[in-house]
Amino acid sequence: MIVRLGITYRPMTAADVRAISGQPHTDGIRTAFPGLDESDVLRVSAATAAEDNAAIAEHGGQLYPGVREVVSRPARPQKRH
Repeated sequence: MIVRLGITYRPMTAADVRAISGQPHTDGIRTAFPGLDESDVLRVSAATAAEDNAAIAEHGGQLYPGVREVVSRPARPQKRH
């Protein structure tokens, strides 16, 4: 993806991906590509988010065990203090 954006960087490894798993998307880009200026971080983040969403729309995805049961339940109103 970053090559298409004209950004030179080393190839990503499986260890790079594991290191950012669970982080918010843009934070993961900052962690995975230290040294990128903020404008490039935002360009990479937007492009990879769009690519991820297109892949999920086309191929679907696999949910973690128990997610479907939680997501399919209606939200309960929360008490306000």
